[in-house]
Amino acid sequence: LERVLCEFFEQNKIPWKNLVSMLMDSCSVMRGSKTGLETRLHQYCPTLLDIDADSCHHMHNAAKKFAEPLTTIWRNSSVISK
Repeated sequence: LERVLCEFFEQNKIPWKNLVSMLMDSCSVMRGSKTGLETRLHQYCPTLLDIDADSCHHMHNAAKKFAEPLTTIWRNSSVISK
């Protein structure tokens, strides 16, 4: 992934300073403190912000859980079934 990202930035003449943050899951391959992708990309972009990677995932899970009762109501609604 590091190589692919480097090639993409280079081929498209995108300065690394344009990379502000990255959203990804929290597995060590992506966010590991020694060899994770985010750590490795800091050599190209030292100003990279470290924003909690799971925030989107947490919001998705919360919305999904919140919608479960609504789905049941919708499926059992007499208005919908007619």
